[in-house]
Amino acid sequence: MPTDTTSIGGFEIPSTDPTFLIGVAAVVSGAVAMLSTKAAGRHPTAGTFYFWCLAALAVTATALAIVRWAEGL
Repeated sequence: MPTDTTSIGGFEIPSTDPTFLIGVAAVVSGAVAMLSTKAAGRHPTAGTFYFWCLAALAVTATALAIVRWAEGL
């Protein structure tokens, strides 16, 4: 069983995979943007970060779909 973990803010995340960590960052930044007051500062910054995390995940998912296209048919 792999024991590779990443520690972020005192929390142990059971993965070192960059794609998984981008997904965690997207979830956290999306929650921050959603729960922040819609005003200059935290809300637009977290929302922008959330957008770029989702864009990175979309690019990764597209690349994986292309690489495994034949297996999906």
